[in-house]
Amino acid sequence: MDVKERLLLVLRDEFVLHPQMMPVDLQKLIYQAVFGCDHLLAEPQRFRKELKQEWKMIPPITESGVDPLQVIDPDGKTARLHLQPCKELGIEIDDLCAFLSLQPPKEGSPERFALLWNDLRQLSQEKAIPFALHLFAASPPAAHLYHHSLEYGFASYRVVNNIKAPTTATWIQKNLLRG
Repeated sequence: MDVKERLLLVLRDEFVLHPQMMPVDLQKLIYQAVFGCDHLLAEPQRFRKELKQEWKMIPPITESGVDPLQVIDPDGKTARLHLQPCKELGIEIDDLCAFLSLQPPKEGSPERFALLWNDLRQLSQEKAIPFALHLFAASPPAAHLYHHSLEYGFASYRVVNNIKAPTTATWIQKNLLRG
């Protein structure tokens, strides 16, 4: 399976979670898949403070079986860690803050962003995703930080740069896959 086919699988999962999403939400997903959360890790104190504030506001889960990890990278390394299920699992916020703020940087490249962006445009042109090609610029700035649309719906997560890194995989096994 090539990168474009794996990207389509990632996008299909995203459409299931957020069926009302807009093109900007796909742009954010591509950005996160390539650059992870490096821009947030540059300020670890702020990162922790904002995570703790958000944690207090997270409502209880209304459905069971919500997966805390959502892979967003066609290479299977980068994921969104959804906070609602983490809270339901009883994960301590201080442990979560330490885990997330101390993760190694992803160090994504503008070239990788351009490749995935091109794949997204091809999927649009092939009508494999429900957005017209003209909604995706020919070459968006790789350094642009996108925000979710209002249509996207509830979102409370943090990006994990590499779920396959040994210390990260150990934390995931211990905290998310117990039982």
